[in-house]
Amino acid sequence: METDRITVSGGFFEFYELFMTAFISPGLVRSGIFHVGSNGLFHLPDQAAFASVTFLGLFLGTITLGGIADHWGGAWPSEALRSGTLRRQP
Repeated sequence: METDRITVSGGFFEFYELFMTAFISPGLVRSGIFHVGSNGLFHLPDQAAFASVTFLGLFLGTITLGGIADHWGGAWPSEALRSGTLRRQP
């Protein structure tokens, strides 16, 4: 039961971080922090650079901290997803 709550809360924060980029970017343009046009990082628009760096951070965080998450929470959620069932195996 506790592991289910941890898994659900992890999913909440994952979706929050993904959807955050769509809601923050227009506000940053309106406030003048982001500029319209391709004068950002690597000659990309600032919104594209922001989204790219966000996904790069998600990827690097998964690579570096995924082992710690499996150690603390066990690997059963990922194994259950691969096998197609979310019931915990005894």
